Amino acid sequence: MPKTVETYRTTKALRELVRRAAKVVDKRPSEFLRQAAEEKARAVLREAAGEDLRRLLSRLPPGRAPSDAAAEQLGEATARAAKGRA
Repeated sequence: MPKTVETYRTTKALRELVRRAAKVVDKRPSEFLRQAAEEKARAVLREAAGEDLRRLLSRLPPGRAPSDAAAEQLGEATARAAKGRA
């Protein structure tokens, strides 16, 4: 099957799925897509912030932060991760 036909079928199925979902929540399809894209973007940012925090924590030795700069960096990473979850 040519790629254009496959892409068309996938796009057609996606459009139909979005139309049905938009009807369920009484929204226009474009509004539904925008909202879904925003939610996905927020989820990606939350996940990235959590990974940054885990990476930063894995580099720190057990116990207290080795310096004020490291403590400040950890505080900023924690704030970013918390903000991403909000």
